[in-house]
Amino acid sequence: MHLAYIKIENYKGIEVIETEFDPKLNIIIGENGCGKSAVIDAIRLLYNIGEPIRELSVSSDDFHQKAIDNDGHKTLNKSTLITITYIFKGLSTAQKGGFYEYMVIDPNNIEEDYAKISISYEEKDGKYPYFTYNTGNIDGQKADYKTFELFQHYYLGALRDSTKDLLSTRNNILGKVIRRFVKREKSELQIEQIIKDANSQLLERDEVKNTRDGVNTNLESIFKRVIDNKIGVRIEEAKTEYIVNAIKPYLPHNRATLMDEGFHLWQNSLGLNNLIYIAVVLGDIKEQIKDNGIKIFHRLAAVEAEIHGTSIEEVHFHEVGAIDSIVDIVGAAIGLHLLGIEKLYFSPVPTGSGYIKCEHGVLPVPAPATAGLLKNQLLKSVAIEKELTTPTGAAIVTTLGEGLKTMPKMKVLTIGYGAGSNDNPEVPNLLRIVIGEDTQRQESDEVWVVETNIDNMTGEIMGRVMRKRRWK
Repeated sequence: MHLAYIKIENYKGIEVIETEFDPKLNIIIGENGCGKSAVIDAIRLLYNIGEPIRELSVSSDDFHQKAIDNDGHKTLNKSTLITITYIFKGLSTAQKGGFYEYMVIDPNNIEEDYAKISISYEEKDGKYPYFTYNTGNIDGQKADYKTFELFQHYYLGALRDSTKDLLSTRNNILGKVIRRFVKREKSELQIEQIIKDANSQLLERDEVKNTRDGVNTNLESIFKRVIDNKIGVRIEEAKTEYIVNAIKPYLPHNRATLMDEGFHLWQNSLGLNNLIYIAVVLGDIKEQIKDNGIKIFHRLAAVEAEIHGTSIEEVHFHEVGAIDSIVDIVGAAIGLHLLGIEKLYFSPVPTGSGYIKCEHGVLPVPAPATAGLLKNQLLKSVAIEKELTTPTGAAIVTTLGEGLKTMPKMKVLTIGYGAGSNDNPEVPNLLRIVIGEDTQRQESDEVWVVETNIDNMTGEIMGRVMRKRRWK
């Protein structure tokens, strides 16, 4: 048995589409915007009805929207009914008997018998979509919805959906980029004040006041003699993190102002959403590199200015301004971002010993800039007459990291090594990076316990529910 045909109407970016499937193929290929992801989600919907495999449902955003041009003014026409029809073919005799309530029988050709399911979602009065279904070819015929789980082993998995990452209400990628700008501009208080002002206006609305007064009137009736048990209403103050996470990308009709009405990303093709996601990620990388790179160069400039008795604006970076140093600094910033490092620690720094030649002549190791950058840091004595730590290296670790005598408490996930070209017969010229999870933070995580009381349910039903949901 295989899914042989599907017809989708008014679902996500699809107005109407009909497609057949080859029993020997299980792949969907198409150009961007042709509705591949919507087809996959339409198939997934069927298997969620029986025994949910993934969290997938239909919301108001999933109803197809079409832009109508009325004399240069575009308006959105939103459908109110989603209909999806599935046809399964290649059923064995035993399967035909098991799926008898789904079957459409061809009296002339037994090979053309098939199982049919139609599901629909209707939006009424802005409420959650109303679901109904029909099986077979007889109006009103409904097989037990629990038998939908029998189709599960024909489930088609969907691609990773970047749309969810763009529209997430917590830690969405666009909000991350905005927070970086907010932090740089130190504008948290201004943004939070905007929300406070909007909240104050909302609380002054008659709808809110009337609701509050109605509750207090009921409380007066309940307490009767006690008149000080009244409530006030407020909106919990939101942090900048939550505010910017409420900002979501969409596709505006007006490409000049990029404002007003437009398509929701759920109406967009997965391919284009992936490109939007990549563009946002690249923006985040760019801004993080800018933040970290500027910090490192600024710290270098401050040390050089102190050594030469001048200002940061007048400082000359000497060898630090060379291409290899710039590449080291920018490369370190990129690497930390791509690896997802939240906190950087480094061991006692080996500076080496002896002398080096530089623009100012022969100087002792560590060089003046290196020594200045390593103030208040733990150093390690190594009997090697070479410069083991450059000003660039010292600037990177001391600006972005924290020095520790021993390795922090963590669960080690991966280890990497980098080898330098300046070989030493006594000690290998290696830099080791250990990436892990903070076990201390894990130990202090909050745990939410959700409990409920179930009433008016027989033991037989409860037993089945517990078995089906695999409760322990």
